[in-house]
Amino acid sequence: MAEAFIGQIMQVSFNFAPIDWAVAAGQTFTVNQNQALFALIGATFGGDGRTTFQLPNLQSRVIIGAGQGPGLSNYAWGAHDGVERVTLTQVNLPAHSHAAVFTPTGGGGGSAVAVQALTGAPAASLTATPAAGSQLANTAPGGAAQPKIYAPAGTSGTPVNLGGVSGGGGITGGTVQIGNTGNNVPIETLPPYLALRTNICLAGIYPQHG
Repeated sequence: MAEAFIGQIMQVSFNFAPIDWAVAAGQTFTVNQNQALFALIGATFGGDGRTTFQLPNLQSRVIIGAGQGPGLSNYAWGAHDGVERVTLTQVNLPAHSHAAVFTPTGGGGGSAVAVQALTGAPAASLTATPAAGSQLANTAPGGAAQPKIYAPAGTSGTPVNLGGVSGGGGITGGTVQIGNTGNNVPIETLPPYLALRTNICLAGIYPQHG
C-alpha cells in the first residue's frame, strides 16, 4: 500500500501492528519519543501534554465521526463515552399503573362494603356520645345549626365501632397488595459486532492542512 499519514488509523484482519505502526490501545509515549505524532494529536487522548502523550485507545470501542450530524448530538474530537450494559430505573419507564389485589379478612366474602350515615333521624333518638353500633347521623331539628359530628385529626377520645355497614359479609379489614416484578438485570446496548485489530501509524507522511 502507499505510505500512510502519521496518525492514520487502520483496521486489519491480522493480529499485530506492522512496522512503523502501533496498536491503538492507549499506550503512553514521551513527547521526544515521537514528536511528529505529538504535534498532530497532542494530549487529546491522554498524557500531561508536556512530556507525555497517549495513543487513542480503541480496544472494545467503535469509532464515531467528530462533529454534529443533522438532528444528532455533537461529539468533540477525542471524546469518549458509552457503556455496554445499562440498568433501567423508574425515571426511564413509561408512565403506567399496576393492578391492585384486595385480600379481605374477618369474614366470608360478600359484596362491596359501604358506610352509611342516617339523615333526618328523630332528635329524641340522638345521643351526644357514640356507643358501640351507633351510626353517623345528620339532623338539625327545629332549624338549629348543623351539628358538629367530625373531630379533627389527633383529637383525643375513645374510638368505637359504628354500625350501618351493608353488604360486608362479615369483612372487618384486609390488605391491598401491588406485586413487584422484574429481576433488575442490566440490558445489553451492544449492536452486532466483529472485533478487528486497530492500528495507528507512527512514522510516515506528515499530513499537510488542505
